[in-house]
Amino acid sequence: DLLRGWGDRPLCRVAVAGAKTRARTKTKARKTAKPKPEPKIKSAEEPTPNGQRGTKAKPQTQAADGDRSGRGTESDRDQRIFHHGHSTLLSDLGESLTTKASGVFALCGPNGDIDNQVNNAYGLYFHDTRFLEVARLRLSGQPLVVLLSKTEDNVFRAELTNPDLELGHGQALSRDRISIRRQRTIARTVTETIEVANFSSDAVDFELDLEFGASFESMFVVRGADPGKRGTLHAPRWSGKTLTFRYDGADERRRTTKLTFDRPPSQHQAGAASFDVHLRAAGKTTITITVELEDRGSGELENRPTGTPSNPPLHEVQVESDNPLFDRVLNRSFDDLRMLLMREREETFFAAGVPWYVALFGRDSIITALETLAYDPSIASNTLTLLATYQGKRHDAWRDEEPGKLPHELRVDRRADLHAAPPDPHPAPGAPTPVGVGPRAASRDG
Repeated sequence: DLLRGWGDRPLCRVAVAGAKTRARTKTKARKTAKPKPEPKIKSAEEPTPNGQRGTKAKPQTQAADGDRSGRGTESDRDQRIFHHGHSTLLSDLGESLTTKASGVFALCGPNGDIDNQVNNAYGLYFHDTRFLEVARLRLSGQPLVVLLSKTEDNVFRAELTNPDLELGHGQALSRDRISIRRQRTIARTVTETIEVANFSSDAVDFELDLEFGASFESMFVVRGADPGKRGTLHAPRWSGKTLTFRYDGADERRRTTKLTFDRPPSQHQAGAASFDVHLRAAGKTTITITVELEDRGSGELENRPTGTPSNPPLHEVQVESDNPLFDRVLNRSFDDLRMLLMREREETFFAAGVPWYVALFGRDSIITALETLAYDPSIASNTLTLLATYQGKRHDAWRDEEPGKLPHELRVDRRADLHAAPPDPHPAPGAPTPVGVGPRAASRDG
């Protein structure tokens, strides 16, 4: 149906027909007898150096053929790609909140804190690198109470309040007297706004404490890979109301995170800033922080985030039916697709997923572009052009490249530059040219 044209059958009817087909298939599966399990074949075991039992490896009879083809052995390639320093299982992300715009995304807790000590996955990421791993907010040294928090595309919002506090000088502050509205917006820069309001009947004095940290770890390292070769991490530097973190990478790229406050803090040291706040009854104040990310080096990779264009793909798409529930599901689906859109090296495509797959993934990106072909064919056209640019041209065991293979993923962090992770790009096993034929044929027909 896809290759014959999009006008033959309404979208909702296709979905319903597919659902009925799946239901019938599932019913038949229940009636089918389960196949008998194959008998297990015992293999010789020998003790390993750590005292555990392991299977004795069989001799490699095809090693020479693999070497001649340029592919190498599977074990050699796997050791290079999948060597980890510790477990890649991260803490549960169930309570984390994600915001994203183009190639920048943030993972934080319900209170808006980015704190890798609470969850090692939390951070502000750009170019497969964590540019900020700590962004904590405290009131007189104490964590805030979360009343409400939510995300919408590139915006995080939280309504916070104070716990019971002893402010010193004999002054006590009961819970729920101070309202703190925290908002973080991701675009070309990341803007955090902290609005503080006093709902008590008396004037109050307290400190608003902010702490930041950045070590510019690769996303692969965050997930458990060996750090490999490192460059020079500079100490945090203050200049007026601006705090700068800098890392000169071993890949000869300079990465910086620059935080500029709308007013100088009352005190600051290293990565911490503190504001002395005096609020009369019903008084309010606002602190704004602008975060600039930069990844400077040679090549075509952009130095700064591109942000979301003023008229992005799928922006004007509207689909209506006679079923309000179906419309809500579809609208949410388009919101998710818009969030997955990213722009890198002046090319627009769908990322495979948030948080760990904010990159070009050959099959994921092109299949998603195929499924949205009826709404915006430009995404499929751009994705095909990008995949064709990186299509395999030779045999390379390290890259798992073969002529005709489409890229599995396109990574741009320092580990890819130093060949410590699947390089740029990493072709996909078994992803031949026909994966891209469908979108091309459909775009011509539609």
